Amino acid sequence: MKRNNILHYSLLGLLCWCGALLPHRASSAGTVWAGTYNLARWNIPAGDYSGITPVGQGLYAVVNDKRNGFCLWEIRQDSLTGRVMQVKEVRQVALQDRKTEPRLDLEAVSWWPERNCLLLMSEQKQTVLAYDLTGAPVDFRWPMPVEAAPEKIHANYGFESLARDEAHSCFWTCTENVLRAEGLPVGPLRREAASVPVFCLNDDGTARLAARYPTDVPRARTSGRAYCYGVSELLVLPGYGLLVLEREFFASRNYLRSWVNHTVYRVDPEALWTAGGKTVAKTPVATFRTRLNPLSYRLANFEGMAAGIRLADGRQTVLLLCDAQSGAGNRLFHLKDYLRVLVLPAKTQTKN
Repeated sequence: MKRNNILHYSLLGLLCWCGALLPHRASSAGTVWAGTYNLARWNIPAGDYSGITPVGQGLYAVVNDKRNGFCLWEIRQDSLTGRVMQVKEVRQVALQDRKTEPRLDLEAVSWWPERNCLLLMSEQKQTVLAYDLTGAPVDFRWPMPVEAAPEKIHANYGFESLARDEAHSCFWTCTENVLRAEGLPVGPLRREAASVPVFCLNDDGTARLAARYPTDVPRARTSGRAYCYGVSELLVLPGYGLLVLEREFFASRNYLRSWVNHTVYRVDPEALWTAGGKTVAKTPVATFRTRLNPLSYRLANFEGMAAGIRLADGRQTVLLLCDAQSGAGNRLFHLKDYLRVLVLPAKTQTKN
């Protein structure tokens, strides 16, 4: 009897373990996952990767929130399935004028093709910095709106997102959580939807508060050992809309039963453009959870999001990148750097 029980639970554990490796279903019809990939298989160094953007020719610029610089990766995807075939680090680039400065806490990156430069979002300075692909500074920056002054932003809940919108000749960004004037950050002590301010950074150097984005209600009831909640990234896909990545991270006191909930929503960029500071609607695209428990060791906090290739059948892929905090953990378990691929349905590609 004991032997049968041992066999039963062993098989049950194996099935659950295998199930943890399978991609979770996306929430909207036709949206599927094309795999989750441990970057260590291609010898990508462990990092604090927080943002990613395509710069052309299969190259992606990736920022690390612990370094004043970025790295360039070459990412190859299968043209039929979207699966990642290879990731290669081409080079690491230091910001030439920031080598000896305290870390900027770079949380997002976006390519500006018209000026051939990268825009880097510094959460430490709550501002956007411009650099070319050699790390040389570019003389362009936005005076952020008065609503976004650093003293009006909660610590660790500032700007973590930046998305290029070519149709409106601007970039979109938002704070991760609510502003100080709106009370405590939304989380275990304030379990309600957050009204996150979305800012428009125009190509002419002007900026404005454009709209409000409504987050989901957080699920955690305690803060545990570590906790964060809010919008971690934005991404504009021409012909599809603006994708918003919401993320709730909960680390339990003993780390077991820690989890991260991720949800991707779609917002109409035209609605953002004309909202006049009002709240915009959102549509669910995909949702997934990563966790740490006796049956699943794939806890991952995804913070970066970028456009992948368009498949042969017209479907658009999206790359999501997690922040593994340079492999934080111990011998039994440590965080790993993952790249995850979302495939959007072809029939929605013509939506505005």
